[in-house]
Parts: sequence; structure tokens; C-alpha cells
Amino acid sequence: MEKTILLYFFALLICLPLMGQGNDTLKINLDEAIDLARRQSPQYRIIVARQENQYWQYQLFKSNYLPQLRANATLPSFNRSVNVVQQPDGAEFFREVSRLDNQFGLSMSQTITATGAEVFLNSNLRRIDNFEPIQNFQYNSQPVFIGINQPLFAFNQLKWDKKVEPLRFEVSKKIFNQDMELIGRNVSDIYFDLLLAQTRYDLATNNRKANETLFNITERRYQLGKANEEDLLQIELQLINSEQEERAASADLANQSLSLAVLIGLSGSENIIVSNIDNVPNLIVEEEIALAYALENNPNPMDFELRIREAEREVARAKGETGLVGNLQANIGLTQFVENEAIGQAFINPLDQQVVNLQFSMPILDWGRMKARRRVASVQLEVEAANVYQEKLNFEQELRTQIRRIAIIKGQFESSQRARQIADRRWQLAQNRFEQAQISITDLNIAREEKDRAATSYITAAKDFWVAYYDLRAITLHDFEQGKNIDYYEFDWQGESVLD
Repeated sequence: MEKTILLYFFALLICLPLMGQGNDTLKINLDEAIDLARRQSPQYRIIVARQENQYWQYQLFKSNYLPQLRANATLPSFNRSVNVVQQPDGAEFFREVSRLDNQFGLSMSQTITATGAEVFLNSNLRRIDNFEPIQNFQYNSQPVFIGINQPLFAFNQLKWDKKVEPLRFEVSKKIFNQDMELIGRNVSDIYFDLLLAQTRYDLATNNRKANETLFNITERRYQLGKANEEDLLQIELQLINSEQEERAASADLANQSLSLAVLIGLSGSENIIVSNIDNVPNLIVEEEIALAYALENNPNPMDFELRIREAEREVARAKGETGLVGNLQANIGLTQFVENEAIGQAFINPLDQQVVNLQFSMPILDWGRMKARRRVASVQLEVEAANVYQEKLNFEQELRTQIRRIAIIKGQFESSQRARQIADRRWQLAQNRFEQAQISITDLNIAREEKDRAATSYITAAKDFWVAYYDLRAITLHDFEQGKNIDYYEFDWQGESVLD
């Protein structure tokens, strides 16, 4: 019984590490890897944080056009010092001053987009307590104070921001969708690198096992006098090389597994096993249809328009800030002040208060400075328009090239798939014929090299297709399999950050 218990615990100690390794093994296909990366990868978190920043910047822009209510207070402001005090006759004397100043006010303002003006409504109350050289207190009230601040002939920032900022936000949403789609492209790239490393490791292991078998067969033949020593040494050398290749493939497999784990947001301790992909989508994409989707969904066309508007804004800014500029300030309201009276007296029988201030500024002699500034902005608009035109042509050319490339790559994938099947079958036949001493070791090695090359070429062709496929989706932001546009923008940015 004691021996049985000891054997049980010994077996358990051996199995525990193996169980832990099993728990760390993650089998995953391409769709699952992409889905994980789009929910938890570092790249996803960067994309979401950048878009959240764009969202709140847009909210900040919209707040400029809504009423603003503010409270202003000085509670208190105490001053005790020796100051120069001007007397009624104009003479100045040093006097000890000691006073307490408290004030509180409410202000509401509203901008007017069409003219760039600001309309405001204020209400203020102020009390001053003097302790030196005389003792008294005073109230000054402004129960209501309405005014307007209207720039004249000036650049209207509010008007141009309303043309630019909504477009900028729409561009950011399209960039967000494109970045999310590019996650699939990046994952596909690393996924097939891991699949290729996995395939090379399997090939190296199988080659090592096959070389062990061939070495045993050749050794028996040598002992029977049916094989020469040169063949035996060649097989033994192949066996040593295959063992080295297996170790190198194992190290590369671990590195590629770690790369994919980090990319999709895992800890890196998992042993990831990826699934092979035997088929690719049967896509038939027409150039003109894909181009229409790209012009509708891709951020570049809208960004081209944004850049032109920004350049036009700078032209308007240069014109508005380099000529005749004026400002009209007008307000009307009620006010009252009392001395050594109760606070309520400051609101009885208020007096009228009106202020009008009209200012103008115009350069007389600036040695061409203002003209040069306007010309710089105009030329910059022309340069930007030329750049945008060229980039539009490049964009369309890139899309057409990508569509044609996918058709070519799909054909290469199908050819490599067939080549792998043929090479595998030829390798099986070559092994059988070598065991029957019908072919040489050289012919057997040629068949094995062709088999290995066909296997890796098949994985490379699959990688090329899927990377190109996700590139096309990122350009058009259209799912050609599902027949619908791609839109990941489903976040609620209100309240806490989506990253919390």
C-alpha cells in the first residue's frame, strides 16, 4: 500500500507540469486572432484612445456655439499698505490704505456664428469696506447689463471652424474604421509568419524522423553489403543537419508565437498553435465598384476636402487680419451705488448705464508686409490644390493596382495549393522506391526538398492573399463577402473612458 501511494504521488508530480503546459496552449484560427486583436490588443487601445481624443475635441468645438454661464467672485480681497493717493486738487500724498473688497457676478454669453459677435448678459454686486483713513462701506450693483462685442471687417473664426471641424471629425471616424481594419491586416501578416514557422518546425521534425529511418535502413544494407559507406555517411550527415534544423525551427517557432501573442493582447506565456487555411474567399471585385466604395468610405477623399478648406481658411484669415479691422462694443444696463446703507438699497431706483466703443485699425505703411502675407496664403492654397489633385490620382491608381493584385495572388495561391499536393504525393512515392532500392539517395533528397519548398510556398501564397485582402478592405472599407460597408464606430464616449 505504501509503495502504491508513493507511486501515485510520483506520477502526480510528473503530470502537474504537463497539465500546466496544456493549459497554456492556445489553438486559434485567423478570424479568432483578429477578433482578439480588435478587442484587447495594444494597437486597439491606441486607436480607441486617439479617437476618444478626437471625440472630445469635437465636443469642445460644439460648446463654442452654445450659451456659456459663468460665476465670478472675489471673496475677499484685503489690502493694507501705504500707497500714493491723489487728492482732489491733483496733489499726491502717501497714505495708509486698509480696505476689504468683495464682489460676485454672473455672466451669460452667446456667440453669433454669422457675424462672429458675442452677446452677453451680466449681473454684478460689489462691496468695499474702508478701514483707513476713514471707516465706511459702499455697495455697487449692476442688476442687469446687456452688451455685444462685434468685430468689423475681421476674420470670422466661428464661421470657418463650423466649416472645418465637423469635416475633421468625420475624417477621424473613417480613419478609426480604417485603423481597425488594418489590425486584421497586421494580424494576418504575423499569423502566417507563425504558421510558416509552425510548418517549418513540423517539416524539420518529420525530416529528422525520416532521416533516422533512412539511416537505420542504410545501415542494415551496409551491413549486408548492399550499400556503400559513402551512402551511409551521407545519410548520417543529413540526420545531423536535420537535428540542427529542428532546433533552429523550434526557436523560431517560439519567437513567432510570442510576436502573435503580443500583437493580439495576450500575456506571451501562451503556446499558440494556429490553424492552417485551405481556402480563400472567392472574390470577384470590379474596379469601378470598388473605386466607388473607396470614394464613399475611405478617409482620404474627405481629408482632401478638409485640406482645401483649411487652406481657404488661411486665405480668409490673411485677408481679415491685414486690412481695415474694427470692433464695436456696446452695452446698456442698470447700476446703483450706496454708502453706509443696507444691501437692499443698492437695488432701489437704479441708474441707466450705456457704453459704446467703436475702434478701427488699418496699416498705413508696412513695406508690403500685409500684401506678402495674403499672397503666401493664396499660393499655399494653390499648392495644396495641386497636391490634392495628384494624391487623388495616386489613390485611384493604388486601388486599381490592389484589385488586380488580388486576382493574381489568388491564382498563385491555387497553383501553390496544387503544387503542394503533387509534391507530397511524389515524396511518398520516392520514400517507397528508396526502401525498395529503386532510386538513389540524391533522388530522394530532391523529392524531399521539393516537398518542403512546396509546403512553405503554399503558406507564403496564403499570407500574400490575406494581407492583400485586408489591404483592399482597409482601402474601400467594404466587406465584399458580406456585401456591406465596414463600420466599427459603436462606442459611447460619454462618461468614463472606454479604456477604463
